[in-house]
Amino acid sequence: MERVIKIHSIKTTMDFAGVAGATINPLKFNPTQDVINMKKIIKYLIPVLLIIVVFNLNPLRPLFDWLIDTYHYKFANSSGDFYIRATSAENFEGIEERWHEYLKKGNVNSNDTTLYRLFPMNPFAFWRYYNYFNPIYKLPYKNIEEIPKLKSD
Repeated sequence: MERVIKIHSIKTTMDFAGVAGATINPLKFNPTQDVINMKKIIKYLIPVLLIIVVFNLNPLRPLFDWLIDTYHYKFANSSGDFYIRATSAENFEGIEERWHEYLKKGNVNSNDTTLYRLFPMNPFAFWRYYNYFNPIYKLPYKNIEEIPKLKSD
């Protein structure tokens, strides 16, 4: 047996600002008000998106890496025996090379072969959005306070 549900316009009587008996229809569509609201949203959303895009393109992106994020990018293993800072997110190949050189030395604990990034993703740092697609953010995150040798850094 099938049940058919019919949705009807619901009219209710409420007291709005002292107007007793005013009727409203909660399912009624008001196109003019909706267009005005959409224009307000677009009015504020477009400049914000434009700022985010501009700050993530050259030449502003490297400028912000240099001005704001110098040595923001820190990496270490869980024991803290290997620790390195990078001047920008674009320098990941150099970090990988040094990490592999460290592993080749042979005096590394077998359970300490994971390289961690010591900086979180910050959604408010809009100038870094481009870097979030960089391989450095694929590394697992570890808080610097969790590494005993680096707590004071």
